[in-house]
Amino acid sequence: MKTEQKKRRWLGSGLLRGAIASLVVGAAVLTGVPVVSQQASAAVMLSTPDHIILRDSREFKGEILEETDSQIKMRVSVHGIQTVMTFEKREVLSVKRGEGAGQAQQAQERRPERAEARRADRGADAARVYVAEFKGHFGRDMAATPMREALEDAARQRADLLVITLDLRSYFAFIQEQRREQGQDEGHFSEMQMTDDILHLLRVDMQQIFDTPPRVVFWVKQALGGSCFLPLTSREIYFHPSGRMGGVGNLDLLFGGMDEVVRQKLISANIEIAKGIAIAGGYPPEIIEAMAMRRQVWSYRLEGGRPVFRQGWPDAGRGEILLTDDGRGENADTIEQIVRGEGNDTLTMTADLALTLGISRGTVRTLEDLLLELGVGRNFTRVDDRAERIVAGWSRDLVNAERRLRQLFREFQEIQVQGDYNERTRARGRQIRTLEEIQRLVRRFDGSINPFLGVPPVEEIQRIIERIRLEQMADRR
Repeated sequence: MKTEQKKRRWLGSGLLRGAIASLVVGAAVLTGVPVVSQQASAAVMLSTPDHIILRDSREFKGEILEETDSQIKMRVSVHGIQTVMTFEKREVLSVKRGEGAGQAQQAQERRPERAEARRADRGADAARVYVAEFKGHFGRDMAATPMREALEDAARQRADLLVITLDLRSYFAFIQEQRREQGQDEGHFSEMQMTDDILHLLRVDMQQIFDTPPRVVFWVKQALGGSCFLPLTSREIYFHPSGRMGGVGNLDLLFGGMDEVVRQKLISANIEIAKGIAIAGGYPPEIIEAMAMRRQVWSYRLEGGRPVFRQGWPDAGRGEILLTDDGRGENADTIEQIVRGEGNDTLTMTADLALTLGISRGTVRTLEDLLLELGVGRNFTRVDDRAERIVAGWSRDLVNAERRLRQLFREFQEIQVQGDYNERTRARGRQIRTLEEIQRLVRRFDGSINPFLGVPPVEEIQRIIERIRLEQMADRR
């Protein structure tokens, strides 16, 4: 749990930075990844390629396959991976048509078997795949520090494809386990503040960490609590068959005790920032409201295979399906359903529902299946040797730090300020050094330390230090 001061700090600078982070990088990129042979690729390279320039100054060269009133599909080569990218027309500044368009597709159709055989032997151009798996509790086992270390390692390994696997329960579930009781404040949406630094890494810092940012794919096994916002930064989300994504409901119940006008403004600011994440990733903003607002009822219907959302109870005559209910009376989810992400007061997507709603690109059981879906097949090299050690090392260090914090605070409590002036001075010095070490450890693992250790928060520790210094100044020989 965050302290009130930390919440206020986040609602200020954190929200602003989160908003900027959500909008800096446009809603751009990959939509489908068919396997393309080496011979087809050569046909593209021998002709004058088509050229697309986006409004954010990025440029792409390849073969335009299809153009509609709203989108352009282009086949390009990204670090040896042949892929199809879809650009929204509103993102495009200019389009220059090359010569020899269509040759690649014709070549592939003429010699598919031979081209595929060549592709399989193309070891030098094999895609460099980096898999970073985060599992446990979001906010503890996954935090900004291990994420940054994984990204920096992927950059050193010159990764072309970064697969981020999420198997994370909510921080709220962790707190419930610690308290061993039910019915506590379900502050799920407040976990969004834990995503602030990670979102900034994925949407802004990654542009500096990598010379050429890799293709980023999320594979969702469980993304409950604040972690559910992270996949929305990518256009490519895949689910495990048992995958779930959500568990952040109750924004409309937060900020109790405040002036109602102020409370509504805070709710509005939070929901707009979360919507910004979805919009920048190319996802419908209604998904965010359904995930976050418990007292809202949402329904949807399919038109041409695409979901159309409506706030309100479903109209059977229009083929609408209930997405979330109002969470009142008999409709209220049980605490067990909330913790497990199985209720429908707010939206928690399963693999099937995510596919229906257009959030998921597909459902895959294994990493090998995922890579096949992504068009990589057998032609790849795993370069993530350190990834598991990075993630496991963070969790291990966190547990050791909590053990050390308990020990340090006991040592502080056992220090007796007594004896003559010099002895009292030395005792107070030991108290201050011990408290400062506690502060350093807590700050290193900011936001991830178990709040039930019995160790005061950093702000309270600082007040104790100042009090000890005042006592020392008032002491006399």
